[in-house]
Amino acid sequence: MNVTRGYGLLETVLSDLRAKKANSLIPEALRHGKVVDIGCGVTPNFLLKTQFSLKTGIDSVLRDDIANFEGIELLSQDFFKDPFIALESNSVQAVTMLAVFEHILPAKLPPLIHEIYRILEPGGYFILTVPAGWTDPILKTLARLRLISPDEIFDHKDTYNRGDVKKIIQLSGFSEDLIEIGLFEMGMNIWARAKKS
Repeated sequence: MNVTRGYGLLETVLSDLRAKKANSLIPEALRHGKVVDIGCGVTPNFLLKTQFSLKTGIDSVLRDDIANFEGIELLSQDFFKDPFIALESNSVQAVTMLAVFEHILPAKLPPLIHEIYRILEPGGYFILTVPAGWTDPILKTLARLRLISPDEIFDHKDTYNRGDVKKIIQLSGFSEDLIEIGLFEMGMNIWARAKKS
């Protein structure tokens, strides 16, 4: 079962590594509540691998057999057209966006992240992963070799470093002192965790 659009030999492995990293960044105390995965993909891999009382995935590309994912609510939405998230303010304990940041036009990121800030409860966390900008030529080569999905890689809208990511998150409402950023997968990916004050 594909976890992303297109085909790449390593797609499931890389998706599992992102899910593992995101899970490690979510405090156990939040897991009694609701998690929302923005850009959950054609298969909601992260949501299948995380423990939360309520799980919601949102993406513009969902599988036809979405009913097979018991205990996961899936919503169809195109963030390129409208960043509004149809959930109540202060109603979610965690929001994840794993390998999605780079697929959104830069001008659309602040409004979407502002929406994420709005739906998070105070004390809730926004967690994201994005490829480090320097990996762009490597990713394109791996896509040409079909080790990772060309459909995904050649859809990237921009590249980012840690400073870029932090600035965009800050512009969207999160306090600088409540944003943590680091690297994983041998420095090839950036992770960020922002807490709503």
